Amino acid sequence: MGLEDNVAAARAIAACSDLLLLADGDTGYGNALNAYHTVRAFERAGVAGLMLEDQVWPKRCGHLKGKEVISAEEMVQKIRAAAEARVDPDFVIKSRTDVLATHGVAGSDPPPEPLRRSGRGPALRRRRDVGRRHRHDRQERA
Repeated sequence: MGLEDNVAAARAIAACSDLLLLADGDTGYGNALNAYHTVRAFERAGVAGLMLEDQVWPKRCGHLKGKEVISAEEMVQKIRAAAEARVDPDFVIKSRTDVLATHGVAGSDPPPEPLRRSGRGPALRRRRDVGRRHRHDRQERA
């Protein structure tokens, strides 16, 4: 599914529900500039957040072998571009890595570079009242 089809599907789902929607933005459909435009498109579609992953583009299904990941530095650039693209500061940007599936991790090995750089490993930070403005906007349009 390409960007336009994915955004159209997310827009349709967001329009018929008051629930906050986290969309899957795949890899951001290319480099950091593409990730910037991907965030803008999904935010305009009315979703509350977007997940981006670190596979090379074009990506492979997460269940298939032969996946490749981009460098940690390139992923940092994508996430920075995605954060700069946000209009609503409550719009959530979530990242996901396939580095464990592509490189594996032995029990005593240090965490892979993307996890080590973040200093958080798999820990997730929850945000309260995320997407409040999106929900309010959809109610006004209805």
